[in-house]
Amino acid sequence: MTTKMEEIVKEGQIQRFDIKTESKVLKAINKILDEVKDPINENDAINTEPLFTMNTEQTMLIRAISEQAKRCLSRFCDKENREYGHKYPKEIDYNGEKFEIKSRYGSEYLIKIMRLMNDSGDSVKLQTKHDYPLKAFNEHFEVILAPRCDTD
Repeated sequence: MTTKMEEIVKEGQIQRFDIKTESKVLKAINKILDEVKDPINENDAINTEPLFTMNTEQTMLIRAISEQAKRCLSRFCDKENREYGHKYPKEIDYNGEKFEIKSRYGSEYLIKIMRLMNDSGDSVKLQTKHDYPLKAFNEHFEVILAPRCDTD
């Protein structure tokens, strides 16, 4: 049994997921994000740090970490809006004092995030803190999900 990382195909210097994994990853991302009319090309995506985009509701941010992930996410990053887009958030500190977690997240988003993480890697790490965004990440992607705000 091979791991997802072992399934990565090297074509010279180009790293890609195998076709089956790439198809699953693209399908998982497409459930979260809409494809754009004028996407950034793969070569520009690989050289962009950080490469990220947000969903239309601006509740979830996806950042590609690996070259394989950047190739997949490039289809969802609008070339025209790259320089006018959102700023990548500062590092969120999840360490420190003990706290009670009261943040709430929509299950529909969590299901989509877990599908992306499962399809792209062997494991996922989750970080959360009271009134902080949820951060889910593996070796290929990082997803930041804003907490649900209660009105009551």
